[in-house]
Amino acid sequence: MIIVLVVVLVVVVALLTAFVRFKQKKKNRQKHQSALLKMLEDAQLQNNIFEVNLQNPEIRYHTISCLLGKIGADTLEFEALNLLPSDLCHEEVDVFYRIFSKEGVTIRKFHSVIKEVRNTERQTVLVLHFPEEIGSGERRLFHRIEPPKDRVRVVALWPFKDDQSLPQKTNEVGQPLLHYRFGLDKEIIHVSDVSASGMAVQIAISALDGSQQEFQKDAKILALLVYCQSLDRPLIIYWSACKICNVRTQESPVPTLVLGMEFTNWALLERGKSEINWLATKQAAGVSPMSQWVMQMDRDQLHS
Repeated sequence: MIIVLVVVLVVVVALLTAFVRFKQKKKNRQKHQSALLKMLEDAQLQNNIFEVNLQNPEIRYHTISCLLGKIGADTLEFEALNLLPSDLCHEEVDVFYRIFSKEGVTIRKFHSVIKEVRNTERQTVLVLHFPEEIGSGERRLFHRIEPPKDRVRVVALWPFKDDQSLPQKTNEVGQPLLHYRFGLDKEIIHVSDVSASGMAVQIAISALDGSQQEFQKDAKILALLVYCQSLDRPLIIYWSACKICNVRTQESPVPTLVLGMEFTNWALLERGKSEINWLATKQAAGVSPMSQWVMQMDRDQLHS
């Protein structure tokens, strides 16, 4: 009889222990889920852009820009900024997004799988499985893209000294050191990529004519970029003061000097006006016209 009672007691203790562990695991899961939910809700409230990066190298469009729509118990619904094919279901993705706080900007990342793609006439809803973890993401702050050559109509560069003031009118600028207009035979300057925070240009070394010393790391440059958001819309005249962040040479296919530049100030020039109304660049947010242009080109490349 005593042996039976001991066995029953051991079984009861084991069952109670298993039940307590089960309840604790459930509580921990709920706590973890709540923490993930809070992270995503913070980004949703800030209306932040999510970059959904497909892992399949055979798919030619790798980055999809989205806004977070609905947060479900098991899924996240994103509103894609372009129409997408439905055959993306079951593709693995890494998702990056930014969170702004008093301490600065934090890049977050999570891994997921596309569960569903719903297309309407106006947009695509991308449904992802709710992430198991959200961590920090080491990544460029802004997505970069190479603009098609027919989108960039004019690019011009002026060396800019530390003690110079930003020009307030276009007639204060003078002749550029280097410039290129779309359609000219020799493309001496090529915009190799743009982002919300800066751009990279390639300059034919043969066109420098002894002026290469003007383009050193940390040097300042005044740049003019005339571009079209899309081919059926008016040209945009974009002035920027830039800091050269990196310089390198490229030998193939022709010797070029490659400058990576960061926007420090910017202005949009109204058509028919000469006043340049400068704005300081907020590095955490970037330059909104450039961000819009990058998104537009991303959409256009997807449907080309």
